[in-house]
Amino acid sequence: MLNNSKPSLKPLLTAITGILLLSAQPTLLLAADSLVSEADTVADAVLGQLDLNHNSHYLVDGYGLNLADWETGDVAIDNSVTPNRVYVTDTANNRVLGWSDIKAFQTHAPADIVIGQPNFAENTANNGGVSAASLNAPSGVAVDNSGNLYVADTGNHRVLYYRLPYKSGGKLADEVFGQGGSFTSHAENNGGVTENSLSYPTGLTVDKAGNLYVADSGNNRVLEFHSPLRTTVVTGSGDTSADRVFGQLGVFSSNSANAFGATADSIYYPSDVAVDIQNNVYIVDSFNNRVLKYKKPLVTDTTADNVYGQDKLFTTVECNKGGISKRSLCYPWSVAVDANGDVYISDRSNQRILGYAKGKTRADTVLGQPNFIRHEHDVETSRKTLNGPSGLALDNANDGAKLYVSDVYNNRVLQYQPSQDEVTKEWSFKRWQPASGVLGQYLFKTSYKNDFNSRVFSFSEYDDSGSIAIDTSVTPSRVYVADTANHRVLGYNSIAAFTSQAKADLVIGQPNAYSHEANYGGLSNKSLNYPRALSVDKHGNLFVVDNGNSRVLAFNTPFTTDTTADVVLGQSGSFTTNSCNQNGISADSLCYPAGITVDSNDSVYVADLNNHRVLKYLAPLTTNVVADAVYGQGGSFTSSLCNFDGDPDIASANSFCHPLGLSVDAEDRLYVADWANNRVLAFPKDTTSASHVFGQPDLTSKACATTSADSLCHPRSVTVNSQADVFISDHANNRVLKYNSPLTTDRRADLVFGQDGHFDTGSCLAPVSASTLCGPDTVATDSDDNLYVIDSQNNRIVQFLRP
Repeated sequence: MLNNSKPSLKPLLTAITGILLLSAQPTLLLAADSLVSEADTVADAVLGQLDLNHNSHYLVDGYGLNLADWETGDVAIDNSVTPNRVYVTDTANNRVLGWSDIKAFQTHAPADIVIGQPNFAENTANNGGVSAASLNAPSGVAVDNSGNLYVADTGNHRVLYYRLPYKSGGKLADEVFGQGGSFTSHAENNGGVTENSLSYPTGLTVDKAGNLYVADSGNNRVLEFHSPLRTTVVTGSGDTSADRVFGQLGVFSSNSANAFGATADSIYYPSDVAVDIQNNVYIVDSFNNRVLKYKKPLVTDTTADNVYGQDKLFTTVECNKGGISKRSLCYPWSVAVDANGDVYISDRSNQRILGYAKGKTRADTVLGQPNFIRHEHDVETSRKTLNGPSGLALDNANDGAKLYVSDVYNNRVLQYQPSQDEVTKEWSFKRWQPASGVLGQYLFKTSYKNDFNSRVFSFSEYDDSGSIAIDTSVTPSRVYVADTANHRVLGYNSIAAFTSQAKADLVIGQPNAYSHEANYGGLSNKSLNYPRALSVDKHGNLFVVDNGNSRVLAFNTPFTTDTTADVVLGQSGSFTTNSCNQNGISADSLCYPAGITVDSNDSVYVADLNNHRVLKYLAPLTTNVVADAVYGQGGSFTSSLCNFDGDPDIASANSFCHPLGLSVDAEDRLYVADWANNRVLAFPKDTTSASHVFGQPDLTSKACATTSADSLCHPRSVTVNSQADVFISDHANNRVLKYNSPLTTDRRADLVFGQDGHFDTGSCLAPVSASTLCGPDTVATDSDDNLYVIDSQNNRIVQFLRP
């Protein structure tokens, strides 16, 4: 967040690469102990990402924006068509997004054109190399009277021109400024500081005559190009060489900041420029904390005539000179002028927009703050607040020109609708008025980077945790996903969501798909706090392990009833308590439970993580909520020791240390992922002593051994399909292992997912693909024996068809 510090351009983040999902081919078997065929270990579909080659925390698509990571952004309105179009520089995603209808501020429709990337899912800087199709941190955008687009491609030290991008598709620029006509070079001040060079250009504008103005920020100047795309009688028109320079005393080879001190001729890091209908020019002299006005400079000179932000003085450059007020500015970033000559300045470090009546240098109105002496930036995001306001634009609507603000740290663009005075009939903005529309977010109170909705998961944000459960009580099967870090469970009414990329049909734990607060609205039968595991019984009832609230919630067929829990386990029947071991450890308590499963008789098993036990409840939806049996503590409901049976460093057939995932097979045998003991145990029906062990040579060993087909290291989850095949997520080894009918053969894995067929490797493979896994958590199977894996660090769920 900003306070009174200088805004700066941050280094680019490393972006996810990969364009097309390549089909995997079977591999020749080599060294049978370490390789298997890859044919069955390649994922077929994905939920949580747009394809199998991405793993972003939130979706990079046509809905969201990431402005905060580059601390800048801009917006332009194309007034040449009705309805108006909108262009936004999505700077950190290295692209410009376009919306064909300005109503998107109310409808939240996705962008319908992307410039600088081959599709909406990509965000790599100079994707495919520097070219007419690439962008690198674009931070300025402008549209001329004909609908042609100009983009300040800041990181490539150039400005690109796109002729009618909605007709051409906007994939290739038609002209380039700053690189000697070359689309493949991106040098700063290519050829030296001249009328043909640029250094980190930011804001730009085009006047009614087609003259282009560029804030050449790194060179501390603004360049003007006489109608560069049309040859006229004016000398210098029709080319990409600048014809006039502001801030350097008319010298194109100079780029000093305030070379002779702060004056009416100097500039220090200009960030934007605007031209009014009388051809007066306004330059945001950002690091001098002022905006300069030049009266008709194309026919006079490049010495400023008026100054905003420094109490009419050209020789001072203080942030908030004389204190924050109607007259002060602190690192302003953008300027816009309406048809009446009223001026609007984004006073960035003061978290506000100031409005000035024509000819005045003292503000008349303020947006983003309740008055002229406030500049809070750490307030709750809302319709009224701003955090790092940057680019500005105005439309030409008949019902008053609306103002558009790129609200950088909130990763959104806001629209403000003016009000009309009943007497004078003039349009104006009211002090601290709320915004009327938003792009980049679905709600005014959120500020997510990129798109956060019910198609995304944040598994990597909390202990690599998430869960999936398939409801096979209906056809088609339903899907539930525990999006742990976002404190919610999402429900999809069809398994086809893996191919349709549909949004969730149900949200449990939150009032909508766009919020993610723990215990939203207070602890209740509607709230969740890090839901950790899920299970669905044969009737379609849902069980949610609400880990952070030390409880399990049961929902009676939520798709046909509601999202309010009907039963609670672990809190003595209370929905308003959440203590670990409420009233002491007992058959009625839980302490951060982490796993759950339901058998054919509707008995529920809960992995009580911090009590190192598994509790069994006999049909709790129809009987009582007190456990009837305990695994792992020698039959005692009041014991909670890791490996209770003697030495904690020695495991046994009836002990656990931090049990996690649970599953039952067709014979109601119980399987437990005994996380800290680096093993999975199998228990015969109604028996609390294990009969089989996976991952260890015997029932007393617990080492995280050398990676092989026989070892496990911190297994998270286990599931069994209809063929009695067992799947285990070997979390620390970044793989899932398949054991073919192991209770009748052996406990040596037969197939490995996520490691290119190798049993002796365990790292996160890159780049992310249909064959990789990183931090797998929950595994599940459906009635067709398809496999589902929570690929936590890749923030996705991958589906394998009958592996």
